[in-house]
Amino acid sequence: MEWSSAASTRRQDPSPTSWRPFEAPLRIEPVRSGSSLVRMLGGYALATLALCLEHSLQIRMLAIGVLPAAFLFEFRRWLAGPLPGKVRALVLRNDQSWVAELKDGSVTDVELVQVLRVSPCVIRIRVRLIPGGRCRDLSFAADALSPAAHRRLRVRLSWIAPPPTIIGRIHGHSST
Repeated sequence: MEWSSAASTRRQDPSPTSWRPFEAPLRIEPVRSGSSLVRMLGGYALATLALCLEHSLQIRMLAIGVLPAAFLFEFRRWLAGPLPGKVRALVLRNDQSWVAELKDGSVTDVELVQVLRVSPCVIRIRVRLIPGGRCRDLSFAADALSPAAHRRLRVRLSWIAPPPTIIGRIHGHSST
């Protein structure tokens, strides 16, 4: 019985003051992810194959024209890297505020708009650069960050992120 009471008190309040003051800010400098490139190549190859096998000549020609163009667009985005063009790194401070280190050496504030997904394979967040920036969705595959940085980011975002919405509540149905 003591085990269950100790386990229930292990997780504490996720407020910014509950972070240990000696914990260093988390610096995120992602690299291009090889696994995301393989998934992208495989997805476009399967889509092209599926459309070319069972459909008419017009749909085959459309697939041969459109899917490679879409792949080239996505490949260009992959080559540009996981962060927006002028951003070198993101830093999550101890007070849960975010800053972006720009390539010219300056620092600007970043607003974490939404945590989209936190899993062992991928982290997706929506951020906005504070001085008039638009929202950007950022994806960090597990191989885009060091294992320690990926784990620390997952843990810290799990404290910040709201619980997932139940689909029934979105449409006005009650699950209870």
